[in-house]
Parts: sequence; structure tokens; C-alpha cells
Amino acid sequence: MTYETMYNHICVLLQEYDLHTGSRAADGVISNPEKWVDSEYFLFYASAAALLIEIRTKLDTKTTPRTVIAAITRIYKNCNENRPDMRGIFTYGDRFVICDGYRLLRLTNDISSIPHVENDFDVASVMKGVGPTSETLQLPTVGELRAHIITHNVKRGRKTMTTSYFLDNFIHVNPQYLIDMIQALPGCTAYKPQRQTSPIYFEAPNGDDGILLPVRPPKKGMAFYGDDKDFPDGVDVIFNTNKKKGTPMGDVLKTIKDDPDNPFGSLIKERGGQSYYIDPKTGKEKLSLINKRAEEGDWGEWSDHLPSQFLSKQSMTLIKKQLGLAAADKAAEFDEICALTNPTVKKALLASFADDCDSAAVHLQAAALPRQKYQVILPIASMKDTEVYAPNYRDGETVALVRYPHGGTFEIPILKVNNKQGGVDHQPGSHSGAAHPEQRSGGRRHAQIAHLGRLHRGSAHFGRRPVRH
Repeated sequence: MTYETMYNHICVLLQEYDLHTGSRAADGVISNPEKWVDSEYFLFYASAAALLIEIRTKLDTKTTPRTVIAAITRIYKNCNENRPDMRGIFTYGDRFVICDGYRLLRLTNDISSIPHVENDFDVASVMKGVGPTSETLQLPTVGELRAHIITHNVKRGRKTMTTSYFLDNFIHVNPQYLIDMIQALPGCTAYKPQRQTSPIYFEAPNGDDGILLPVRPPKKGMAFYGDDKDFPDGVDVIFNTNKKKGTPMGDVLKTIKDDPDNPFGSLIKERGGQSYYIDPKTGKEKLSLINKRAEEGDWGEWSDHLPSQFLSKQSMTLIKKQLGLAAADKAAEFDEICALTNPTVKKALLASFADDCDSAAVHLQAAALPRQKYQVILPIASMKDTEVYAPNYRDGETVALVRYPHGGTFEIPILKVNNKQGGVDHQPGSHSGAAHPEQRSGGRRHAQIAHLGRLHRGSAHFGRRPVRH
């Protein structure tokens, strides 16, 4: 049994243990075993953490001429088919160059015996402006990188795109590509580039050097399908944003959290968090670049409770009323469970009820207001500032749009429902929610999640007009 297989088995065992015991520590032990190895109260996790640490050190293979050739061969076999002009092995001056479109190495040893395709391009222009800087990056061991890859395979499956490795808390890289660079350039030093999208320069003690292209920092945002007539030729994506024209796409979107276990701050859909599509040319299923948090219709399944962030900006009268209703609902649920006669079912439901109460006490969620719903709100420039397209509400009703987070009632616009507005039928479906001129609440002008509520006597306190910033 290989060390990779042993490491994989321990990770799977930890997850199975959590599944059958109801514990939730497996992911933490796998991600950071050093934190758990000395635990006196969780002996199973401590033992598993010790094994993970021991095996991870053995995954760190010694550098030999054989491992160097193996790394170089992997680089060549990974050549980017979309950039044939940037692939191959060839001589350039007194160096032997190997490039796969993602990595480039300049070696002093003759590697022409490796099966390859001859190629030639201006290496000097590719390396222009790339070299040693005043700061270096702390490189992980090969064992740590292999453990990162195995952990991803256990959590999300081998067929999914491997989670990028956040090198020295500065730049995202492909972990397998980094392994190849470390093994192909034994004892190398990696220099910190000026930007997170610039190539990383590597230099070995024997004079060999190379570059590795980083992975773009993962971003997140909300998107919806537009009308083809709104898109100029050659444009596939239009951003509704308060950023100035010409702002790079990466600066418009929001950077995700540096948390491999939960990068989006919430669960994502489909297989291992990946989404797939059918290629119209080949008819085959392909991996999409998009991770979907939710799709049309999902928003209607969200809990309609009022969070503490909303309550904190309301009057004590409303707070007491809505929390009182939530407590009454829980009391009724408790009485219903106690009325059951099956002891096994009653015990299970009471345990679940207790967990729900603990969670409710921490998050302080109150009962929803009448007809309140979470909806997607989309920007529609053709609408009046005082109107909203909301197909889940009656035409002519007055509603309030509450976006999270919001600074106070002054950021909650009061709008009149206009479902007869032309040119918006194709935008949000009946399950999506609403459309508003520019989502000015908080200065944002892109698609967001908000809850809508119809105003009525004794309702919550909201703003008096659309907010302008």
C-alpha cells in the first residue's frame, strides 16, 4: 500500500466517523492535524492527526535525478493544446528549454533524450521583466502539497478540478504544477512577484531557473442571462457595477475567502461544488469554470426568518412581537412532539428540536413578517426610481427592499410594484424575484439577494423613498 493510499484511507475514515457519530471535526483534523494531535479530550481525532502528520512526512519524496526527469516529463506531457506555439523542448542559447504554456524551465543539463516535439520561440521576451525580487515565497514541502491534493480528492472526488494552493498566503497556484517546479529545480528559491497575477520566478542553486503562471484568485458574483440584443459584438458578459469603465474584471468581482473547505462562505451546488455543461459542438459533458451557489427557484426555499441584523435596526415593539411569535411557534412544535407516543421517534425529534433551539439562541432569528420572501433583485435601467418589478407580488402594492448588510432604515427603499413594465419579462422568472432601476442601497448596482415585504399597518420601520448615493 502506498503512502498516498494510506493518507487517503485515514481521511475517508475520519469522514465516516463523523457521519456515524454526528461529530463535525473531520475536516478540521484533515486540514490542520497539528492543532488536534495533542488533544486530550478527543483521542480518536488526536490519533488520526498523528498518523496524518507521520504519513505526510513520508509523502515528501527525496530529490534524485530520477524524480527530476519525472517532473520534467510531466511538464511536457501537460502541454497546453490551445497554445501549440508555447509548447515543446528545444535549445535556446546555451540552455535547454521546456515549456507547456503554464510553466517554462531553462536547464543546463541536456534533456533532449526525452521524447518531445521540437519548437522555438522568443524565450527572452517571455522572461522579460521576470527575475529575482527583494522578497521570497516560503515553499511548502512536496508532502504537504500531495496531502493537499489527496484531501481535495477525498472531499470532492478525483474528477473535479483540484483546489488551488494559496502559496505563502499571497498567491494561488496549481498544487501539482508547484510540485513539478520544486522537483525539476532541486533546492530552488521562489521569488514573490509584484502582483498576484504575475509569473512566479524560480531559481535553483545550479543556475537553472523557470517561471510558473499563477491561478487567478477565485472570485464570486451573481449573474443572470441577458438578451442578445443588449450585447455588442464580441462581448459575452456585461457588469452592472459602480466601478468606473475599464476596471479589470477581477476587480469588479468579489474575492472569495481563503478557506479551502468553504471558499464561498456558503454551500455550493452539484457534484463536489463543480458544474458541468454539454458542449454544443461535440455533445460531450465538460467541466464549467462556474461554481453555482444557487439557481433560479432556490431562493424560495430559504428560511424566511428575520435575522438579528434586521432586528437591531427596528423598534423594541417589533422586536418583542416577532421574537414572541417565533417563541410561540417553538412552543407549539414542542407540544406536538411531546404528544407523540412512539418513544424512539419522540427521542430523535426532541434531540433535533434541542439543536434547533441552541442555534436559534445563537443567531437570534425572529418570525417573518407577513408575505416576506427572499428574492433576487436585478438592475433594470428603464424603470422609474420609485418602482420595482416583482412578479411574486400584486401590481400596485407598496413593498420594501431589504438588502444585507444594510446600515439602517435609510438604506431600505420603499417602492411600488409595477409588473406591467415592458422589457423585463425575459429577465427574472417567476421564481427569481424582482427588478429595480439601480439597487442604489449601499451604492451597489449589481444583482443581489434581498427580502421583500409588503407594507401594512404595524409593520417594521423602513425608509421613506428610494435611497440615492
